[in-house]
This record gives sequence, structure tokens and C-alpha cells, in this order.
Amino acid sequence: MEFRILGALEVLHEGDEVPISGAHQRKALALLLLESGRTVSMHRLIEALWEGEPPATARRQVRNIVAALRRNLAADDPIERSGDGYRLATDATDWKEFRAEVAQANACRDRADAHRLLRRALRRWRGPALAGLEGDLIAAAVLGMEEERLTALEDCYDAALAAGLHRETAGELQTFAAEHPYRPRLNALLMLALYRSGDAAAALRVYTDLREGLADELGIEPGRRLRELYVAVLREDPVLDLEPVAEPQAASGPTASEPTAAPGPAVSPPARATARLLALALMLIAIGFGTARDLPPVLQPQALVERRSPSVKTDFFGDPLWTSPVTEPGGAVMPVEGGSLVLDDDELRLETAGGVRWNMYLDPQLSPKVTVVDGVAVLSACYPGEQPSNGGSMSGIDLASGQRLWREWDRWIVGVSDHAVLTMSCAQLVDGTGEPTLSALDPVSGHERWSVPLGEQLLPLRTEAPYASAWGDDTPVDYLLMRTYRDIEHGTGDRLLVFDAATGSLRGDFDYAGVVDQRVSGDVLLLQHEGSHVDGRCQAYLQAYDLATGQPLWGQLAEAPATVDADCRQPPLLRGGSDQVPLTRGGVAATLWVRTGQIGWRAEESSTGELVTEDGIVAITTAEGGLEVWDSFADRLLWTADPGEQMWVRGSTLWVLDWDAAGGDCGGMVAYDLASGDAVCAPGSLEYLTADAVVTAEDGTWRAWPADPWG
Repeated sequence: MEFRILGALEVLHEGDEVPISGAHQRKALALLLLESGRTVSMHRLIEALWEGEPPATARRQVRNIVAALRRNLAADDPIERSGDGYRLATDATDWKEFRAEVAQANACRDRADAHRLLRRALRRWRGPALAGLEGDLIAAAVLGMEEERLTALEDCYDAALAAGLHRETAGELQTFAAEHPYRPRLNALLMLALYRSGDAAAALRVYTDLREGLADELGIEPGRRLRELYVAVLREDPVLDLEPVAEPQAASGPTASEPTAAPGPAVSPPARATARLLALALMLIAIGFGTARDLPPVLQPQALVERRSPSVKTDFFGDPLWTSPVTEPGGAVMPVEGGSLVLDDDELRLETAGGVRWNMYLDPQLSPKVTVVDGVAVLSACYPGEQPSNGGSMSGIDLASGQRLWREWDRWIVGVSDHAVLTMSCAQLVDGTGEPTLSALDPVSGHERWSVPLGEQLLPLRTEAPYASAWGDDTPVDYLLMRTYRDIEHGTGDRLLVFDAATGSLRGDFDYAGVVDQRVSGDVLLLQHEGSHVDGRCQAYLQAYDLATGQPLWGQLAEAPATVDADCRQPPLLRGGSDQVPLTRGGVAATLWVRTGQIGWRAEESSTGELVTEDGIVAITTAEGGLEVWDSFADRLLWTADPGEQMWVRGSTLWVLDWDAAGGDCGGMVAYDLASGDAVCAPGSLEYLTADAVVTAEDGTWRAWPADPWG
């Protein structure tokens, strides 16, 4: 059983959400989770549930509430009677994981590693802790949790500045400081980031704005340490510069590679560098806010790594997740509770150990798609393609019985969000009456949760990735992207509309002329325009918009080599994490921060950016045609290999489709450990990929292998 409190309260059992009904049950569980491992007395439970005005039957009601809660958690009930109260005998919470990762980061001597760990820990927060639950006891606990989050966020920015990411961090720090204007350490970090980015005037304005705000609202002045930092910025004191320590010379030879130092002034002679380091240490002590981590330490040299090409092993990790006879082209298999859901050429069926439990005939001419949501197979009998002119139908099929729960005509499924099926109707396009609508349906009942009129003909945008399965994507989305339909064949569908997937509200209306690719990263919309040839290279324009305001954030040029037939191979915009995307600038691979549009990391030699992960691991192809994998935060080469034809990232694993590696027990799908470069090869030829599995075919049998075997 897994409990999540960093956001709205959630309980998961083996990946499925456990419903906790009623405000009293949720409050009682929240209090037990906050005191995990300790007894919560009956008195405290009554106080939390009724805020000082309990009914006469409060003790009996508490026992009934806890009994109902334990029935909901019956699959793995961790609640125990303890004295006059109850105790939760588990600490499997995202709050514990967050604190453990923060402690691990604070123990790191390598600030790039600390930055990565802190970013990972902070991504666990889905919103305010225990959002939606009220009460004095819960509010007091949440206040302390929020303070730990803010401190970890400051530690994260601290580590980012230590790694030389001052330009990339300055914009986020400004947003954070606007939300928490009187945190002294935060203002010090912002001043330092702006100063190191070459904007001393902005750094000074941070101090003057803070001083005026404190004087007007609290009648006090900034502390001594902030005043000393202000003076150091005024004097352009060199101790504030980020100056890397001179690195030892690498031994000559083709197997050694020296990483690039972070941007900064030229490296001083050893004696001067020692003096500067001592001065910087004294400055850190002088303006620190309780610890030496409050201003980033100097960037430490990274150990040289050996360039190595990993050997590929053919003994894959154990047995496959499942096997199944190969279906007709376009089919797929999905493991579900009690058996396997099979989508064949003209049939949807549930196969169990005892045979076929149920089956349903499908019209293969309608290109059926199936998306599984909350135990229901949502069958979409057609999908709007180039012409939204055909009526379609949708059905909800109970997975256990095969019984049709509901059916809707003239609708297509366009996404999934918060246990809802997002659909678009086409009534106006079929019979000329009404108008098209965007709706969210309950997957079990088929009832509408919300519906908004579109007012015009629109087509949903979706990206068909190579080797995608026939199953519909069940990954929840925050936004729906729709393009205007006028005459797609002649290129006159030239506007992009972005809708909030939770409410259906319109978040933005953007020019879509010449756009060939798009993605949403957090609250940022990225558009990639069609490339054109300049000096033998393809240049494409990338533009970012803030979906909260609809305003443009930045625009950048990206490059990719032209193919032999003179077509532009578009930059791999969709192969990024939530914070960065890969690109090529000036003939070398780089990463781009999504929010600011600034370069996060750049290779030294001619190369092309291919992909970047959430943790800053970057894959590039060199001018010689090799694959290099870098840790961009530490600016360190990790390993090299052959690039192959396609690449995918799943967690800690980089999958490369390399036909040159095929032979014997290797079908060409090589799984590399992103950290070490260790590699194994999956047997059989690649059929399709899902979020959880890589499916290969061999001797008439499909075999599903873990998507993240190195995770």
C-alpha cells in the first residue's frame, strides 16, 4: 500500500487507486499518516474531526469511521489499535521518500548530483500537501511540511548555481521570489544568479525592492548578511564570481576525454586560485544564512572518464513479462486483471487461463482504438483523420464480463484526464445540426462530467510515435491540443487551440501556420516550425508560449543535418524532459531550458542533439556517426556506443533499435543502462512499445520485456 500526501490525499495498491470516501475518513487517515508509526489518541482524532465541537456520540463515530476506513484498505490494512487510539504501521509515504532524497542530496559532496536528487525529490509534490483537507491540526502540520519544501527548493537552486546554471535558474528564482518576497536566503540566491548572469543592476534592484517592502510593511531593514552581499555586488567583488578550480591534465591517449568547465572567467594560476577560494569561503561565511550552503560553493572539477563502447550481452533479464501468439497486423495484447486483452484484426477479446472469457466483433474498416480506464475498455470505432466527415461511435466495455456499459454515437476519444474519458463530438459534421462539443465522460457510466461547445470544426492533434501499439494512450493529460479545420489538404488549418483537460476551458489560441511539431511541457507550449536549408543545414524555428497567460516566452533557431535526399530531418523536439529539450546550435549538440529558452549545456565538438532525460542525461550523435551519452549537469561523458536507427528512453534505460547488432539471439533492440552503458539485447524483432513493455516477435510468438530493465 502506498500513501501520497504531497498533494491531494491518494492511496494506491499495486498501482491502482483505493477510493477513500467521506471527509471524515480522509481526515482520520491524514492524521494517522502525519503521525505514522505513533499512536494517535482518541482525543486527538475527535479534535481533528470536529474542531472542538464534537457530538455526544463522537467516540462511537470515530470507531465507525476507522472501521470503514480499514474496510477500504482491506487489501493491505496498516491500521492497528493502540491504547486508546490507533496507529498506522507503515511509513510508505511520498513524504518519507521526499525527506530521504533531500537528506541524500544534502550529504552529497558533488553539487551536480545534489541538484539532480533535489529536483527528483521536488517532483514528488503534486500540489499543496493534503490539499482539500481543513482543520487546525492538519494545517499546522502542513505548514511545517511546506517550510521543508521551500528549504529544499532553495537547496536545489543553491546546487544549480554551484553547477554554473545561473542563467537557467535566474528566471525561476524571480518567480519563486515574487511568491515568497521576504525569504532572505532566496533573495541572496536570486541576487547572485542575476549578478553571475551579467545583470548587476537587476541584482541590486532585488535588494532595493526587498528593503522598501520590509520598511513599508514591517518597519525593518534587511539583515546584515544581505547588506554585505549588496555591497559586494556594488563593488563587483571577484569573490562572487563562479571560477572553477584548475583541472589536472589528462593522460594523452584516445581513451581519455576532458569535460568542459562551467562558463566563467579564465582559470587563475594556482596561488591566485587558492587565495580566491579562501576569499570566497570567507564571503560564504559572512553572508550565509545559518549554513555554508546558502551561497553555492565553487564548481569542483569532475573526474575524467574513459570513453568506452559497451559490449552488448544477449542474456536478457529473466523471462518475459508475458507471451502470446502473434495476431493479425495492427493487433496488440494488454495484460489486465484476470487475463489478457487482445485486439485482433476483427475482434476484441479477453483471454484467460481457461480460454476466451468474452469476445466482441469489430469492423476492421473503422480502425478501432481501445483505451483502458478504471477497469473499462473504451472502444472508439473511428477517429477523425484528415477529414472529420464520418460519424463514429464509442462504447464502454466492462473488462471482467465483456458487457457493454454504455454507447455514444458521433464521438471520438481524444485523451484521458483524472479518471475521465475526453471526447469530441461531430454532430454538426454528420447531420448538419447542433455544434461540435468537447466533453469529459465517466468511463463506467458514460455520463458527462462537463461539456463545452467548440463553435467550429476542429481536429485533435496527436503524435503517432514509431512502433506505437494499437492501444489508445491512457496517460492522463493536462491539456488538449486541437487545430482548426478548414482544408487540411491545402494547408489552411492554421490555428492551434489549447483546452484545459480538467475543465474544458480554452487556455490559448495560437498561430499554427507552418508548424510541424508541438508539445506541452508543464505550462509551456512549444511549437516547431517547418525547417529550411541554410548552408547545407536544416534550420527550424522553435517558439514557446506561457499557457497561463497565452504570452510568448522566447523564440530560438535549432538545426539538424539535411538528409541525402535534401529533406530536413526535424530537430527532436519531443525527446526532452519536462524542463529541457535537445537541439543543435552552431553545429554542436546542446540542451535548451523550456521555461527560459536559454542554453543549459553545450557539447564542444561537432554533433547533433538527440534526446535529454529528466535527470539531465543527454544523448548526442557525433560527426563521425557515433553515439555519446553525457551527464549534462556534471558536464561528463558517460559512455559511447553505436547510434542505431531509433532511440527511446524508459526510466533508467535507453533503448536503441540497431539493425547492425541483430544476429543470433539479438533482434536489434538494445537496452543500455543510462548511467553505466551496460547493455543487453532483447531477442526477436521489435513489434511495438508501450509505457511498460517492449514487445518483440519470434517464431510466431510475441514476448513482452520490461520497458525499464535497468530501473
